[in-house]
Formats: sequence, C-alpha cells, structure tokens
Amino acid sequence: MLLSMSESMSYGLHIVLDGFQVSAEEISKRVIAEEILDSIGRMIEPEAISDTILFSFHDSLCPGISGATLLPESTLTIHFFPDTRKLTLKAFSRHQFRIGEIITLLNRRLGVGRFETVRRNHSRPAPRDETTLKRVLQGDRVYAHLRLEDLLKKDILRDFRDA
Repeated sequence: MLLSMSESMSYGLHIVLDGFQVSAEEISKRVIAEEILDSIGRMIEPEAISDTILFSFHDSLCPGISGATLLPESTLTIHFFPDTRKLTLKAFSRHQFRIGEIITLLNRRLGVGRFETVRRNHSRPAPRDETTLKRVLQGDRVYAHLRLEDLLKKDILRDFRDA
C-alpha cells in the first residue's frame, strides 16, 4: 500500500493550494469540508473507496476544521481558517489530476477570491491511525496558519502607530 508509515517519501504529484477571501460562513461547516474532500477524491481516484476523517480545532490558537481523505494511492488534507477567511488544501497522488478542476470546485463552492499554488513531485505519507493523523494535521494546521498569516500587514500597522 502506498501510504504505509514505513515509507519515508512517496513520489507523484503534490500540490498545495492556499485560498484567500473565502466565505467564512461556508468554511465553518464540517459538512462542507467533507463534501470538498470527497469530491476531489472522486476526481483523482474515481473507483477508489475513500476514508474521510475530520477534526475540529475550535479551542486552539487557530480555530477551525481540518480533515483528510485517504485513498489507496492518494491523500488529501484541508484546513479551514474561518477567522481569517483562508484555507489550505494539499493533494498528493500517483495518479494524474488537473489542478484547474480543483481550483474551479473550490472557487464555485467557497467563493475563493485568490489562490496561491505550490507544486512538488514528492510527499510524506499520511498516517492511517486516527490518533496519529490528528496530531499530524494539528501540526500541519499550525504551520499553515503561520505561513498564511499576513505578517507584512501587521508590521505596517505597527509602523504607522509608532510614527
């Protein structure tokens, strides 16, 4: 199986999509995260049976919902940040898939105003154990939140107040 924890690295298409100006109302709903993960999973591996797991992180420094869809040769993770109207989606697969189709889905469903995309050819396998997966998603969520934080805007505001 592709995503066993004994593998340290898997090769295939790995994209990271960051979405900005997202509908805060929509990304506050667990059912939306599940719908999006399931839809993208069917795009990438139409015949596969997926396992979607969602977690709520409402008592954390970056509240919201995170989830993963685990497929035989693909992994999808999503993090919703309703407070800042941002999201991060990671999609990895040994199968070919169209990034544009995923962007269209996210735009139509969530009204994403702007995307930033990173493409790689490798990824670390996702754990199948739910406890370990939650811990991995929580760490990835904190990293994504810090990466998406508008540090420049905060520095500009501080500089104007100090002037």
